[in-house]
Amino acid sequence: MPRYYTIASSSKVMPEQIRIAISLTHDQTLGKYGQASKFLKEAAKGTQCNIFVKDSMFELPNKTDTDMIMIGPGTGIVPFIGFIEEM
Repeated sequence: MPRYYTIASSSKVMPEQIRIAISLTHDQTLGKYGQASKFLKEAAKGTQCNIFVKDSMFELPNKTDTDMIMIGPGTGIVPFIGFIEEM
């Protein structure tokens, strides 16, 4: 099953790259990483992996002075990194 992560970069600023923000889970008692954390830790070392990107339907307003109320249930601050970068 694909695992989706929230993009933390703007496609206008970085059209050929994406950044994600993650938190690696490590159980110090057992000395083990969580399944997804272990996969991403290995990928960071240069291990080849398949990444699938899902298009977003979200668009920022054309006028930069337009007020916005943003709610990100379950995503936290990560999407705001890309929004601020784009604005």
